Amino acid sequence: MVDFEAPQGLIHVHVDVDAEDCYIDAAPGYSPSIMGQVLRHVRSIGLEPIDDGYGEPELLPDGSVRIYLTETSERPSVAGLATLATTPILSRVAVTA
Repeated sequence: MVDFEAPQGLIHVHVDVDAEDCYIDAAPGYSPSIMGQVLRHVRSIGLEPIDDGYGEPELLPDGSVRIYLTETSERPSVAGLATLATTPILSRVAVTA
């Protein structure tokens, strides 16, 4: 499991492929341009937002929105996850085995 945060901590990415628990949390006031960059990076490692027909974003008690992610045709690799940490837009905040 790996967690990443965008600047200002308003966008959080959680990736736990083994548990099929991958999502993006966006707090009120997040930057749409930063979200666009986060989505591009997430797609580059083999994850994408779940299609509208299978899962709607969830409103969390703190006002954040949770967007669930699913694997694309290829399972995200450890190397792919490592590339997220090297992007200028995300920083790794937690890694759990």
